[in-house]
This record gives sequence, structure tokens and C-alpha cells, in this order.
Amino acid sequence: MNRRAPRSRAPYPERLGRNGAVLLTHNHISFLQGLLDRPGGRAVSKRDLIAAAQPYVRRYRGGPAPWRTLSYATYTLHPSWVNWEREGNRLVYTLLPRGRAILDGALRAHIVGVGPYVPASCRR
Repeated sequence: MNRRAPRSRAPYPERLGRNGAVLLTHNHISFLQGLLDRPGGRAVSKRDLIAAAQPYVRRYRGGPAPWRTLSYATYTLHPSWVNWEREGNRLVYTLLPRGRAILDGALRAHIVGVGPYVPASCRR
């Protein structure tokens, strides 16, 4: 049986490292980058969000991830990074300013198992 998205999300604190950096997984950063690629930072369904994240998942993991793994990972996106709302029988995901700040490098972020996240625009 597939899990169904909850009707609402209770606020909970972000995972932070000892140095105060936001802790992300490969999947989290892939979803954020995939949303950034979409017009208006908006994915019109979960399937659209996963399709947008696939190129980045392949880059970080070295190959494609199973669809179900990414489907479950959508539930772990923090509400301050991505907002989702039900529209009919689907979920619409929207990138929020804090999620964009992570991608722009305005917020320190750490990818678990990899190290600090440094946007391409900040690399030298």
C-alpha cells in the first residue's frame, strides 16, 4: 500500500549541524534544484517534482534512484523550503525563499555524507 500525503504538516525544527548549517540529503538538494529549474519554482504534481529531480539524483548518487524512494523522500522536505498544497487529486510543490537561499549559498548547508554544499556560482 502506498503512503498518502498528510492533510497538513505540523511545524518542526530544521535539522542543523554543530556549526549551524542546514543538514540536507542528496534527495533534498535534488528536489530543490529540480524545483528551481521549473517555471516559477513550481511542480504541478509529485510525478513532475520527481522528474525534475532525476538529473540531479543521478549526479549525486551515480545512477537513478527507485521512484518509490524519491516518492517517500518528498515527505521529508522541510516546510520552510518547499510548500505543497493539494489541488484536486495531486500535490503542487512550490519552492520557498528559504529553499532558494540554500541553493544560492546565502544559507550554509551541509549534504549528509558528502560535505558542505557550495553552489556552482560560488565555486572557483
